[in-house]
Amino acid sequence: MVNMQIKIPKDHATEKKVLGAILSEQEALEVAISILSVSDFDNKSNRTIFKTALDLDARGEPVDIVTVSAALGQNLKAVGGDDYLAGLLDEIATTRNIETHCEIIKNVSTLRKLIVFSNEMLKKATDERQNAVELIQGLSESLYKITTENGGKEIDMSDGLLEVMQMIDDAKIKGVDVGIPTGYKQLDKLLGGGLQTGLILLAARPSMGKTAFAMNIARNTAQQGYKVGIFSLETNPSQLILRMIAINARVNNLLLKTGQLQESEWRKVTWSANKLEKYKIYFDKKYDIKTSELKSKIQYMKRRYNIDFVIIDYLQLIKHPAAENKNNAVGETSRLLKCLAEEIDIPILCLSQLNREVETRRNKRPMLADLRDSGSLEQDADVVMFIYRPKIYGLSAGNEAEIIVAKHREGPVGYIEFVFIDEWASFEEKAIQEDEIDKF
Repeated sequence: MVNMQIKIPKDHATEKKVLGAILSEQEALEVAISILSVSDFDNKSNRTIFKTALDLDARGEPVDIVTVSAALGQNLKAVGGDDYLAGLLDEIATTRNIETHCEIIKNVSTLRKLIVFSNEMLKKATDERQNAVELIQGLSESLYKITTENGGKEIDMSDGLLEVMQMIDDAKIKGVDVGIPTGYKQLDKLLGGGLQTGLILLAARPSMGKTAFAMNIARNTAQQGYKVGIFSLETNPSQLILRMIAINARVNNLLLKTGQLQESEWRKVTWSANKLEKYKIYFDKKYDIKTSELKSKIQYMKRRYNIDFVIIDYLQLIKHPAAENKNNAVGETSRLLKCLAEEIDIPILCLSQLNREVETRRNKRPMLADLRDSGSLEQDADVVMFIYRPKIYGLSAGNEAEIIVAKHREGPVGYIEFVFIDEWASFEEKAIQEDEIDKF
């Protein structure tokens, strides 16, 4: 048997940099949580501090040097005291390189696990009583667990059948497929029950009402008790909330902004605000965001709030620094969102621009070929919806609109007729225009 000195890989300096970052910036904590586990930290003090930060975050409490110090309690002295915590702030890794530092720690942690695996393999292989075939199979399984620690999982036919039969049973009870109802009955019927797990694109030319329609869906789903995460890359959350108040109260959006409402309308606004306060809607207001940051934030929001679906406004504003050009950036982003939706099992509704060619045609209704910047958008999306309002092109003086389902991986395509209420930026199905506010 060959004896050799093995140097165990570790990087305590990088561990300190990550800890310093999460004690000073919430975004750094979100990234670290999405990549690292407690066992990835080799240093015992660092491991204890990271676990304490995770516990605080899980309870919804802020994570900083003061709260971590207090939460450590009797363990504070063991990790090095307040002096050690204060020293971590001198090692800060900003959010610009926190992901890289987390990946370094993860890589070193995996190397340590491979060393343990190799030692175990060597020890068993020198035992003549071992069955070689069984040993190889067992060791292969152990190695597979290490290399796919952050990956997906296999599902055998038995488990898959149980899941599918449960889905069919739910559909039988509800009368529709399982999904998150958008609040629009005819659209939900066309979509097979509402928003399903996967990437859903909502695309249109400017001024068609992409954000307005998305906020209508957010408000409708939250009204039914669903939890919604909204990532707005160009509009302040306060403006989006203002829109929801106007939609709920059915008051003029511009007059609401300028405070020029009548007394009776103010009562509606108060009613609307009180109702919205109960909705589980969570906003992220970072405008300059990369794909990796967006992924970490969505994973964090899912873990923290258990959101049911996500709205992103809009796709072309997400940055992908490694991409060679805009087309590649959009394509890689759409693929990432598609995989992420499947990974955390939620619908991701992503708004998208259309190219200008649609305006040069006689027929202005959008087609799949009009998706802007990348042909992979059509390939990656499970559902593609377009908004078409002829009034924008001067083709009608009315307020009619169409929501066109141009692609539906699991069902039919078609369109639903809507009416756009310009005063409060609301889309209502043409056949079902019900006043939600009976009295105040």
